[in-house]
Amino acid sequence: MADEIEIQEEDDSEVKIAQSPIVTKITDVESSPRQMDFGEAMKKIVLGKKVTKLEWKDDKIYGIIDETILKLHKADGKLYQWILNDGDLSGEDYVEV
Repeated sequence: MADEIEIQEEDDSEVKIAQSPIVTKITDVESSPRQMDFGEAMKKIVLGKKVTKLEWKDDKIYGIIDETILKLHKADGKLYQWILNDGDLSGEDYVEV
């Protein structure tokens, strides 16, 4: 929680202000996953890697190549043909699982 500070104005009115909370932990940029665009993600998939989108918020959902077809592995453990949409093609939040 932010700390409150009371300030006494010249006209004797009180003004309360709050400071931003102090950051106690800074995420190390080097340890966060490297994000890729669609083209980079597809290169990884072709190389046999599993790739997910941060937007999906579930690393059990990821793209792979299965029998030369681009597929999505979903949280239910099944593979589905990946029907690409504009969001997939323009996405820049792909990460390797």
